[in-house]
Amino acid sequence: GSSIRAGRATARCSASEEASARPAAGSQWAAALRLLETMPEAGHEPTAYSYNLAQTACMRGGQWRSAIELFESAAVRDVATFSTAIAAHSKLGDADKAIETLRAMPAAGVRPNEFSYATTISAVGAAGRWRDALSLLNEMPRAGVRANSYCYNAALAALDRGGQAAEAVKLLDRMAGAMAPDVISYTTAISSCTRVPSMFGAAMGVWERMRAAKCPPNAYAYSAVLTACERAGAWEEALLLMGDMKRDQVRPNRHVFASAIGACASQGRWSDALRLLARMRVEGIAADEVCFVAALNACARGREWRKALDLLEAMERSADEEAEAMVTLGEPLLKTGAPTPMLTLTEAAALNAPPATVRAYGVALSAMHKCSQWEAAVALLRRMQTEERCPPPNLLCFTSALAACGAAVWGRGAVAPARQALALWAEMLDESTVVPDALCASYVADACASAGQWRAGLKVFDDFHRAREGAAPKEAEVGPGEMQREELTPRQENAQLNEVCSLLDGLNRRGVPRETLSMEAAIACCEQYALGDRLVEMLKREDTQITEDLFVRKKPR
Repeated sequence: GSSIRAGRATARCSASEEASARPAAGSQWAAALRLLETMPEAGHEPTAYSYNLAQTACMRGGQWRSAIELFESAAVRDVATFSTAIAAHSKLGDADKAIETLRAMPAAGVRPNEFSYATTISAVGAAGRWRDALSLLNEMPRAGVRANSYCYNAALAALDRGGQAAEAVKLLDRMAGAMAPDVISYTTAISSCTRVPSMFGAAMGVWERMRAAKCPPNAYAYSAVLTACERAGAWEEALLLMGDMKRDQVRPNRHVFASAIGACASQGRWSDALRLLARMRVEGIAADEVCFVAALNACARGREWRKALDLLEAMERSADEEAEAMVTLGEPLLKTGAPTPMLTLTEAAALNAPPATVRAYGVALSAMHKCSQWEAAVALLRRMQTEERCPPPNLLCFTSALAACGAAVWGRGAVAPARQALALWAEMLDESTVVPDALCASYVADACASAGQWRAGLKVFDDFHRAREGAAPKEAEVGPGEMQREELTPRQENAQLNEVCSLLDGLNRRGVPRETLSMEAAIACCEQYALGDRLVEMLKREDTQITEDLFVRKKPR
């Protein structure tokens, strides 16, 4: 009778601990520890199951170190006790301790199982040690443990994090020879392929294998394959996949739409991008900044700067009553996908837009640069500087506006944009908190060159060098374009530097003031700022202009 009562008391203690370890009671890990401590006082020694329940409560409460301390103090341990300790080390980012705990199991008379290995593989994979993950997977047969899907998926995740796309596809093949891969397996293999631009074909191949195996894809699988399409610029495949998703009755998420819009944006398919943005309203998914910026990029690359401006203005008025009132007008278009007299495609896409960010302004300015709309670009930049609802412009915004001025046609029509570029340049040097970089200087020089103001362009390079002297190095933001410059050999660099010095010395001898461009600034432009090519061009243009002016003056009337 007493043994039965003792058994019932032990069962009550275990039941109490189990209740404390449930997900809903994740915050009650301390209560679970107290219950464990009171068991000896009640005359019942904790079992391995008791320790496991207390560890589980700690894990669900985010108390990783407490779970490890329980493992170290446990009088009895089983495979679950070890596996939970390995998981706690993984959460703390200590892969070495996770491996050490796995290796200690045989000495403690506990045989590792597939979950012990899966947890350890996850730990080393999270630390970026994909080789160790494969090594652990390969040793499982020798240890007499058969790998399950958790083990393979953990190793695939390690390869994905390590950027080992080819190895991930090979491991998927190996897994298929042992068992049927699940949706996580296929999704992880596709995700690894998205990290390598040349592996787009492999990503689509894995996707087709999943469909052929009749493994139902979920939203995460679609998100992975659409990310591959986005990075490869495969907009047609992206649109087909969005259609497949609808037929499969898989509800898309925000990431799916962002990738599909990004794929359209990469090829300038602005109308398709806007239709996807409008479809988000139908699906009941709020578009975030990523989606709208991708749509803005589509307009920029499609050279539809006015539509980009319309989207940006919709983001500006996102909190206005006008935006809410337009929602009901958009329903006919959103359901049919065809324009209506009430609402244009751009207006439908702009429904419920998120607030405008500086990144969105930068992309809209980039669209104006691509379309050589310098007046619109300068006006938008000024709006950012003066209106309270607008964020202050950053380097990208200034660079795009300067690039628009620099892209103006040559001749008399370029005088006004050159003046605006020089005015913005002066602001950046004197008043702005944004420090100009070499790309800014290059675009201002381009604007001066378009207007035939070679000497003003040379002065820009000199101003830039003076502004950079003594300034702390600053990591440049990504501008609307990169400096187009081939890598020069040391001999070519020396030749370029000699040419610059020779041209500048010749101009000084012909009357160009030395304060226009100092020799020190000219050397720095070549050696530090990658502006040597532009500088040579400007110096030659100024030399030609002086020669032409002399010829005109000497020509008999």
